[in-house]
Amino acid sequence: MNCREVLEEISLILDGELSPERCEELKGHLERCTECFGRHETERLFKDLVRRRCGCESAPPQLVTRIRFAIQVEVARSE
Repeated sequence: MNCREVLEEISLILDGELSPERCEELKGHLERCTECFGRHETERLFKDLVRRRCGCESAPPQLVTRIRFAIQVEVARSE
């Protein structure tokens, strides 16, 4: 595993979108690499700030429904 691979997946780690196995691999790299760990921490702090400042607003239910429908349409097209 190299730094480029880790840096490409930092957001996925923070958003909990990786398999437990992949997450452990990346965390192992972060423990050994101060540069990648620093980037990870910067991204984590940024996401935390955005959640604190913007997390209290939620999208209107109609918008959520339209977005979910659009995603379903795109998934169906790609299959």
